[in-house]
Amino acid sequence: MARPPGEVDPSASLSHLFGANLRHWRLLRGMSLETAGERIRTAGAVIGRWERGERLPSRDAVDRLDGAYGAEGVLIALYGFLRKGDTGKSADMKRKFEGNLATAALPKNGGDNDMERRTIMQLLATLGTGATLPLDALETLRTTFDRAVDSAGEHALEDWEQIAYQHAYDIRVDPPTALIGKLAVDVADVRHALEARPDIERGGLQRVGAQLAAIMAMALAETGEFWEARRWWRTARVAADASGDLDLRVWVRGRNALVETGAPRPAVTSVLRLAAEAEHLAGGRPSVGLAEAWFGRSIVMAVSPAGAAPTPEEVLGRYDDIGAALPAEVTGEHSAIWGWPAQRHANSRATLAVLLGAPTAHEEVVRQMEADGSGADLRSVATGVMRKSMCLISASEAPQGLTDAVDAYTRLPREHRTTSITWWARQVMRTTPEQARSLPAAEELRTLTA
Repeated sequence: MARPPGEVDPSASLSHLFGANLRHWRLLRGMSLETAGERIRTAGAVIGRWERGERLPSRDAVDRLDGAYGAEGVLIALYGFLRKGDTGKSADMKRKFEGNLATAALPKNGGDNDMERRTIMQLLATLGTGATLPLDALETLRTTFDRAVDSAGEHALEDWEQIAYQHAYDIRVDPPTALIGKLAVDVADVRHALEARPDIERGGLQRVGAQLAAIMAMALAETGEFWEARRWWRTARVAADASGDLDLRVWVRGRNALVETGAPRPAVTSVLRLAAEAEHLAGGRPSVGLAEAWFGRSIVMAVSPAGAAPTPEEVLGRYDDIGAALPAEVTGEHSAIWGWPAQRHANSRATLAVLLGAPTAHEEVVRQMEADGSGADLRSVATGVMRKSMCLISASEAPQGLTDAVDAYTRLPREHRTTSITWWARQVMRTTPEQARSLPAAEELRTLTA
């Protein structure tokens, strides 16, 4: 297919790949060539030559362009990577490098490879500087993975399954932005395996791909990027359905419903629809996905009640029944997010008790905080304090509850102030009576979570 006039083909050469990035960032900032030239004290026509791939700029020029475009190190990192292929002493050496770059661990499909390499480089370089997530790069990766889910294979999957399992643990403890960078590389590798590795069992790869896509969606949601997360959830559902793994299909929808409850303005209908899909697929068969679906529905109904809601005792009783019916392989899994051990059951039960205003809420929260002990991860500790703060506020101890919530939030490193933590802080504010909302701690908490 012919490219639109003026569009740079990033697959033509290393210079064209870099030029396409230069043009992307300039247009992203709404600059003309002349304006960009004024910013870096270079003729606009020269920048145009760089964008067309006619030559690479100097490192000094790249530094100035990176600053002018607010690329926060992306162009500098990509330039350094590409220069490795531009230092050969002969055209033959350069061609050999470009050939290796285009084929190493990648399927032989030209432009898509270069675009994906550009995507991964932008992603990792940007995450390394703590900059805003490059969602256009992630979307390129997601759509190419989406296409690959429908295509070859057969063999052992232990390595891939171990990678997915590791991410399923890391999502609980790692800063989400750091996890996204690692996930992007593994998603790309699974995509390549789906397209080019018929020796690996296809359904198993699709299962791993669904797990990775779901974890990517969760990590994105924890950064507040719910629209992009929803795209990855769709990809996870497609991959899970293609895998034929019923429990996975139920889990993806159940977990999606649960994560959606943490959106700034949760779509209640979406949560209920996803939960209903999970239950329909499960057909009454107990699974962690079924528990996630029921948990998500209970949260959204507690936070956004409509009509005659069941009593806290009824909700918690049903919750205990679901937990008691889970198979041993689910209750025995303590590390990955697709496990539902006794500790998680008690933790989630405490959450429901607090949100429903159950009489046992304070007792359950304190007991769970003691059970977690000093080994709990940072975000779990903060969540426990937030839940306890809500109990204190409900017991007419708003000053102490609000002070504790502010302290828990500010103690967290910024990279751990995730959407889930902010959601809990907002629930603390929601519990706070009107007469206490002018307290200094309430004002501070409102500012922190704005």
